Order: sequence, then structure tokens, then C-alpha cells
Amino acid sequence: MNKNIFRLGVIIMLVVVFSLFAVSLAVQPAVAGAERIPFKNYNIACSYQEGKTWVSDDGIVHLRGRILQSVIISEGEALQYFEGTGQIVGNANIFDPILGLGTYFGSLEIYPTDKDGYWAGKWTVQITEDGPKGIARLQGYGPDLKGMFSKGTLSYLPPTVLANFAYLCGGQQPVAGTLAEGVLLIHGSD
Repeated sequence: MNKNIFRLGVIIMLVVVFSLFAVSLAVQPAVAGAERIPFKNYNIACSYQEGKTWVSDDGIVHLRGRILQSVIISEGEALQYFEGTGQIVGNANIFDPILGLGTYFGSLEIYPTDKDGYWAGKWTVQITEDGPKGIARLQGYGPDLKGMFSKGTLSYLPPTVLANFAYLCGGQQPVAGTLAEGVLLIHGSD
């Protein structure tokens, strides 16, 4: 049982990171005068704090309040808006603990190094037999990010890919990571 709980914990952690990264992805409808900037972010979690875990009478594993500290790196024109540090809060309702099938959800904050402000929002990922599908939506706060929104999709980074980001975690293997691809929407740009 402890192996299954540990395995479940790792899966949940990966899904949480995956989902949080999705929050900062593609943006929705074009608003008159809004500028759309595509982005690609990697959200690499270097450490985490356990939350509460329990199994309900119907066999569903519940996870609440797992906190991951991460480093965000970006590519392209939107780099300045996202690259920095982050914090992910993850929750899950796992119907199949062996395969990790279930619903994962939580909140995400990103603190860009080059901007006065931060991003905050929600993410969700559903893992089924067909694989994970996730989305994240963030809103900008503070002088440099006010009025900005992002929406995107999340993709899980397997351990072999995460190994390439060990330099972000002081040479240690990251505990989880996601790729977020989407669009940043800046209202009122002309």
C-alpha cells in the first residue's frame, strides 16, 4: 500500500505541475484592440510539501494542498512576461491509483523576474485511458501585468525530459514538470 501511495503521490505531483503550467497557456477570444502573443513555458518543480491524502470508502484517493515550488523558463516573445519562479497548489481525486486516472486541479502563481507583478489562476487536468488533457488560465496583477490574461494547454514532462532541467534545481532531478503552450492576451493594445 505504501508503494501505491508513493507512486500515487509522484503521479499527483506530476499532474499538478502539468496542470499549473497549462494555466499560463493559450488565450481565448480576440477582443477589439487586444494583442495576442503566443508563448511556450516550462514549469519545472524542484521541491514540494506534502498535503493531506486519504482514501474514501468508494476507493477514491483524495489529495489536497500539495505545494510545489518551481522555476519557469520561457521561449519566444513572451519570455519577459513569464520567466521567473512559481508556486503550484495541487489537489486530486484519483479513481485508479495504479494508472493515476482521475481529476487533478488547483491554483498557480508565477512571479516573473523582469516584471513588477505576478500571475495567478486555476488549472485542471483530466487523466483518462486516452492520456492527460489539461488547461490553465491566469490573470496578471500588479503594475506591469494588470489587464493581461493567458490561457493554455498543459503537457506532462516525463522523467527523461525532466533530467535536462536538473540545472534549474541545483543539479537535482526535478520532482515534476509541464510544458505550457498558449497565448498571452494584452487588452487595450493597438
